[in-house]
Amino acid sequence: LHQVGDYKNCYSGNQWDATLCSTPEECAKNCALEGADYQGTYGITTSADELQLKLVTQTQYGTNVGSRVYLMDADGSKYKQFKLLNQEFTLDVDVSKLPCGLNGALYFVQMDADGGSGRFPSNKAGANYDKHKSLNPVPFQPMSTITVGDIAFVGPTHVPSLDNFTYVRIV
Repeated sequence: LHQVGDYKNCYSGNQWDATLCSTPEECAKNCALEGADYQGTYGITTSADELQLKLVTQTQYGTNVGSRVYLMDADGSKYKQFKLLNQEFTLDVDVSKLPCGLNGALYFVQMDADGGSGRFPSNKAGANYDKHKSLNPVPFQPMSTITVGDIAFVGPTHVPSLDNFTYVRIV
């Protein structure tokens, strides 16, 4: 999220730039959302039916620690919802290369499937642009995130659901 026509960040560190975002309306007028360099900035890559996330990614601008992904539904407009009550969910994790002191875990967090756009009509971004993360000041681990080592989620490249996953391995 950066200033329209410029690359000045609208959100830096843990706070909004008051000169650009004194109100939500001013922020919407002054700031633009653009795509991300997933491989270069976040260490997220795909190959065939594999999705890899790196814990640490060095860039020319600094270091990014931790990456996360969200599973989307089949049409790609909403977060994949899981109804696990009285159902089994299994996942294999190879921790043989997990460095000492790091946690290899999968977390589920309840989120609006549409990213909140149904409850907040001014939210035009919805689930596609990960607005939930940017508006939530409390750190959380959304579904399908493992923030340890170099991680490969083995499943469909576009990851519409966990239906076809066979295992998760840390590489």
